Amino acid sequence: MPLPGTRVIHPRFEAHHAPVSAGAMTCHVRLLRPDTVGTRDDEAGRQLFADPAVIYVGPARIQARDVGRAQIRDVADRNLTRGDYLVVLLRQCPPALVRDLVEVVREADELDRVTYVVKEAKRGSLRWETDLGCDLMNPTNTGGAS
Repeated sequence: MPLPGTRVIHPRFEAHHAPVSAGAMTCHVRLLRPDTVGTRDDEAGRQLFADPAVIYVGPARIQARDVGRAQIRDVADRNLTRGDYLVVLLRQCPPALVRDLVEVVREADELDRVTYVVKEAKRGSLRWETDLGCDLMNPTNTGGAS
């Protein structure tokens, strides 16, 4: 128990530790919000959707949560692996929604992008972070069914 009138956490704790957390964000991402309404094209007989809106561009940290939790499914005679990833963004980013897309942008090769789908959006474990639970947008094909 702390003494009466004293603080357990130093008042400048966040000012000291937030830059350390931001320094661990080693990749650059774009948070995209897909168009969910679209417009009907009667001539083509289909729904047309606009390009996703860019919500956030900036640093992030991505890590696999637990390799044991990855799911391998048989789909059309192929083994597809769905992973479980934690994407950590800065708190200043706008709120993410379920089904938003997180696109990793590699500066060296713009064509080689990895895209994640947000499955859960929640407040970060630290006040200066936002945690997103994500899965791969296009699961990796690991070969034929065994």
